[in-house]
Amino acid sequence: MVYTRKNSAARPLFSIPSATIPRAKTPHVATTFELARAPFQFYAWIPIPIRKEARVAHLHFQLIRWQLLAVIDTRWEFCPAILVVPAGRITATHLAALRQGTVSGIARPRAWRWRSPRRAGHSSSAQRFFERLQTPAAFIPGYVVPQRSRALHQLARAGQSGQTDPRRHFLPLAIALARVISCTQFANTEPVTAAAGWGCWIPWEKFDQQLNEKNFSHLKPL
Repeated sequence: MVYTRKNSAARPLFSIPSATIPRAKTPHVATTFELARAPFQFYAWIPIPIRKEARVAHLHFQLIRWQLLAVIDTRWEFCPAILVVPAGRITATHLAALRQGTVSGIARPRAWRWRSPRRAGHSSSAQRFFERLQTPAAFIPGYVVPQRSRALHQLARAGQSGQTDPRRHFLPLAIALARVISCTQFANTEPVTAAAGWGCWIPWEKFDQQLNEKNFSHLKPL
């Protein structure tokens, strides 16, 4: 389960709240949250201990391609929670964990509507959020730039096959995750202009204001 409460006993390996969220408040009833498969992928390595005779003989560094899953508030283009999973291995369990974690960390499910991932693409709000995300993400070593990462994929294949040490060219997952969080926070604080031109706002400010509009009790984790 993905929990955003600080005192939660459940601590998932790859899920991080993208911003500090007030814990005793809840979004406006008209809010819609979208579960989105972000067009955001990156390479990062993890250490794997190789055991021999009940002891760790040495470490193997495995390079993995990761993908970002995100919850998007379609009203204000704000991302309250993210989940990082191996690319190409996204399951319904991952989506359910992200949804349950968001529910447990913010408020009751009845306080908003949910929109499942779309096969034909994302909503315009999610798409604009991901476009803002790409600017800081370009500075992450190993970030997969859509349609312009041929050399990166070749280097990654060499690292995955053992021809080169992945530590020379890619980040460890813990450091890469910290940078992904920073990118998400950047996108949450960038000014947004409405497509119709009726106004401009900063997503996290509007989301925080929205949290103050109503006050429901939390849904306790099962």
